Amino acid sequence: MDHFPMRNQAPTPHNPQSGSIFIWIFVMIALFAAFSFAVSQGSRTGASSLTDQQAKMLGTEIVDFGRQVKDTINTLRLNNNCTLATLNFEGAAGGTYTNGAAPSDGSCDVFGAGGKLRLPDFGDDLADDRLVFVGNHVQSEGGTAFLGTSEPDLTMVREVDANTCGAINKLLANPTEFWDGYSGSKVRMWESAGDHNGQRDQTTDNFSNFAPYDGSFSSTGGRGIRFRDGMTFNGASYAGRVPPMTGCFCDSTGNCEPPVKYYFYNVLWVR
Repeated sequence: MDHFPMRNQAPTPHNPQSGSIFIWIFVMIALFAAFSFAVSQGSRTGASSLTDQQAKMLGTEIVDFGRQVKDTINTLRLNNNCTLATLNFEGAAGGTYTNGAAPSDGSCDVFGAGGKLRLPDFGDDLADDRLVFVGNHVQSEGGTAFLGTSEPDLTMVREVDANTCGAINKLLANPTEFWDGYSGSKVRMWESAGDHNGQRDQTTDNFSNFAPYDGSFSSTGGRGIRFRDGMTFNGASYAGRVPPMTGCFCDSTGNCEPPVKYYFYNVLWVR
């Protein structure tokens, strides 16, 4: 057998830098992923520091969810013959919504295991109990005219921050000028006068003033959402005008002056 002489082959030296390059690539990928996550979270969190764009995004989410709730209720009314007496919000936060008159098969449930919707996480750092379903008299300045009859209406209420409240009203009405505020200023929401169901204790920060709807308006009949007396909008008086079906208002001692809280509301069932 012939033997061929092998050429002298020096072993290829190991380059320690090649391993380091791959490590740095993995590190950069991880850092980029972490940065992307932080940016995405930052666009939805921080109720006290929302930018105008973030407030617009959040306001759009809240308004859309209100429409979903209303559409779901209308579907339950048409398809399942659900009434106000049998409608069930069990599973919603912000209180006990158990309705003993609701069908046991869940056919009139808005949320929960048998419901059509799931509670959202709006990502603005406000607790789940800031979303409630209550009964309100939605009425004009001075309480002389009502949305529907003088009976309380089924209403969704959700606390928001000031920027989101203004963004919601701009989305819904796109006003050229906002409602009069305190000290002659223009604000992006209107003051709800009276003891409305949606008011909370601003000192202790509890929601004990809310009366969750459980198939009866007996605990919510005396409360209302109405324009503050003397309010103007775009230079016109609001005397005798009923608030819109959906909007955002401030809750304070008067004219949206501090201390103040802000609430989105959506009338779900007019009576």
